[in-house]
Amino acid sequence: MTRVLALGLIGTIAASIGVVPARAADGIVLAGSGLFLPNRLDLEQGSTLTLVNVDAAEHNITSTRTGRDGEPRFSSDTLGPGEIGTVDGVSKLKPGAYAFFCTLHEYQRGLLLIAG
Repeated sequence: MTRVLALGLIGTIAASIGVVPARAADGIVLAGSGLFLPNRLDLEQGSTLTLVNVDAAEHNITSTRTGRDGEPRFSSDTLGPGEIGTVDGVSKLKPGAYAFFCTLHEYQRGLLLIAG
């Protein structure tokens, strides 16, 4: 029930600020005061992810896992209040579980699940 309410809230907020996923499989995550909403996202392989900052502070998303090059598997730019940005690298992920966090607020964490 909580997950359904959270997803409904995300949809309502995203629509009210004009953010609509390009396709149904794409995802949106809101960065708020110390949390990501939702903090667990289920996406299909090849999907994209949009970050929306609904807080007064800056936020970003960065994968906790790195690739062979030592860089995060996915990340976004740091967004100011009210800004919207793409999380780069998500569409290239293979199926699996990927933890992420905000580098500015390391306690702010989430989980991205990619299905094949």
